Amino acid sequence: MRKAAYNLCKALVILGIAGAGAALAAGPAGLSQKPGLWQLQQSMARMPRPVVTRICVDASMTDRLVDASQHMKGVSCSKRDIRLRPGGATVDSVCSMSGRTISTHAEINQPSPNAFHETVSSTMTPAIAGHGSSNSAIDGAWQGACPAGMKAGDMIVNGMKMNMYDMTAAVAHHP
Repeated sequence: MRKAAYNLCKALVILGIAGAGAALAAGPAGLSQKPGLWQLQQSMARMPRPVVTRICVDASMTDRLVDASQHMKGVSCSKRDIRLRPGGATVDSVCSMSGRTISTHAEINQPSPNAFHETVSSTMTPAIAGHGSSNSAIDGAWQGACPAGMKAGDMIVNGMKMNMYDMTAAVAHHP
């Protein structure tokens, strides 16, 4: 389970800010970083049903995740481009890890501070388990204050609770 959490965190950070919560981490100049509990629903063609993630966000999430991604051992990003526009953003990244290049393009639309819709397209070279590309859609909705028992960075995915801050710290210092 620890290895799965480590791999999940590494994948989220490698994709640059795209993936679970890019709209939450795109930056203070544009999209909402409303603190509290966010529910994210991610759909992919190869998944039989959407994955639902609940994450407790605080005001420092952007800086902490970006800092962790820049200090992750074994990961090199040649491109991290965030272009803010009214009501959204476009995020492009190209990163390398363990001989694999991952290119990601995300389009984020945020009709209100309480919701966003994001589409993410990624290509992996060489392919992972025979899959060289991935497309997903993420819908996020603000749920209110974080509930008792959840602190900033806590996220629950398919019933498994982990803390993004703890994982990114471990990934950044992992040999």
